[in-house]
Amino acid sequence: MSGPNKLTAKLSSEVLSRYQPSNDCQKLIGEDELPPQSVEKLSTQGNPFDLVQFLCHGLGARDSIFFGLKCLELRNEAWTQIERLALAVSRDWVFDPDEASRIRAHQLSARLGLRSGPSWLAEAVFWNGSGSISGADEDSLFPPEHLYASAVCAAIATSAALPPWPKGSIGMVGYYEEVKQIGREVAGC
Repeated sequence: MSGPNKLTAKLSSEVLSRYQPSNDCQKLIGEDELPPQSVEKLSTQGNPFDLVQFLCHGLGARDSIFFGLKCLELRNEAWTQIERLALAVSRDWVFDPDEASRIRAHQLSARLGLRSGPSWLAEAVFWNGSGSISGADEDSLFPPEHLYASAVCAAIATSAALPPWPKGSIGMVGYYEEVKQIGREVAGC
């Protein structure tokens, strides 16, 4: 291990119950397996996106969003000014989670239209579970547990493909190799 394990479940089966894992992922992970063992298996034998999903759903909201932030920083040169602003607001929330940052992240996500990695990450901040996702004049409505994790997965996967990688860059394969390393470091596995 590279640090303290930040995965929130005692068993991998608990993490898998939080989302719909692929058939390959389900076959690879044992029922009584510890999450760090599953991370190791998924890192070496699994599809990179299976590892991303497992980590995003296994980490708490701030750690999951931090994982997404570090992955999206691999593409800093590709983001527009407003996308960089969405990442900055997401970063602000990770390090100082307050309601103003959470609402600002949602405003930026709505403006971007969930068409890029940064917009999905900003929406993950909004869906983190610390506040209502309904309008100001409506009754409070809290997001389903772990909805933030699905948005972080979408942020990482969208960033793997869009915008297209320029010739001579690390490309999608290299991106996912770096994502795997970042994820293991963030999770402490």
